[in-house]
Amino acid sequence: LAARDLEHALPLAQSAAMFFSGSDQHESEWRSLLCVARINQAAGDRAAAQKSASEALTIVARDEHDWGSSFQMYALRPDVMAARRELAEFNQNKERDRK
Repeated sequence: LAARDLEHALPLAQSAAMFFSGSDQHESEWRSLLCVARINQAAGDRAAAQKSASEALTIVARDEHDWGSSFQMYALRPDVMAARRELAEFNQNKERDRK
């Protein structure tokens, strides 16, 4: 993505998300989906970006439910807060697009 090689970056990020999904590595899965969303956004595919972001937020919400109070400490990490904020922005854009 940083090299703007979107053609190669997208399948790699999608592959990573699928791998992490199959191995129950939830954090790596949602972070991979965030990468997919970023790549799709950079390629001009807002709908695909929003879809990936929504999938990532679903995983985060499931972790929040499953982890209970442990999730609160995790959620306070600056990297997690920034990533969740970015995911939420994709969803806000989705709501704006509907109007």
